[in-house]
Amino acid sequence: MGEDWSPVEQTLDRLVGWNTVSHRPLVTMAGWLADRAESAGMRVERFESSPGKVNVIATAGPEVPGGLGLSGHMDVVPVEGQAWTTDPFRLTTREGRLFGRGTCDMKGFIAASVEAIVQTNLKRLQRPLVLVWTHDEEVGCQGSAALVKTLTEQGRTLPKAMVVGEPTDFRVAHLHPGHSTFIIECVGRPAHSARPGLGLSAIALARDVLVALMSVEQTLSETRRFEGQLPTPYTLLNVGEIRGGSAVNIIPEHCRITVGIR
Repeated sequence: MGEDWSPVEQTLDRLVGWNTVSHRPLVTMAGWLADRAESAGMRVERFESSPGKVNVIATAGPEVPGGLGLSGHMDVVPVEGQAWTTDPFRLTTREGRLFGRGTCDMKGFIAASVEAIVQTNLKRLQRPLVLVWTHDEEVGCQGSAALVKTLTEQGRTLPKAMVVGEPTDFRVAHLHPGHSTFIIECVGRPAHSARPGLGLSAIALARDVLVALMSVEQTLSETRRFEGQLPTPYTLLNVGEIRGGSAVNIIPEHCRITVGIR
């Protein structure tokens, strides 16, 4: 930790130090954030979705309609196979920039929010102020989905005015693309690779699917909307994963293609 770091940077250093890649538990970070909010005078609730996975809601101000919510996710994307030159789970300063997994997306926002709350006179609030920290956003917004389900069952709502601290180059973004995931299963006929005429390769089928997807991608890029508001004002298609085959001497029976549409 840098000796001259601000309170926000010190808090960010702590948050980055917790490896909260989406497949890992994050109860330690969630507990620390809950304790900080509680010590600042907020009413804190913890919602466990599954072992090791917790959402946190902290509320201040009167219990009246309206108010403002600050929302962020505690998980981060993986670091494997990436050309890090520093420890991704240790905040590092270099040339006036902060490096570490989640500094931008989006532990930096959480750190700034936590320290802002400490400096705010919560007793003067005339409308609710709500912090919403969720898990597993990077793998399909699983935490927020679980939280919405729980609150709906309880007949509760969150403020309609919500600031989501995703990185937007410091510009207010009032819309963004949605995301859908599709899984395409290619099923062939297994056989020994010495007798290819007896089999049908699922990976060869997947090749044809990929060619078709490239055509779909081109078609989608030709329909544009919100050109002044979105950096890519058309529907994006990404083939994110291909998994198939079981052994080098077996004609593959299965191949799975995972496609993201944004």
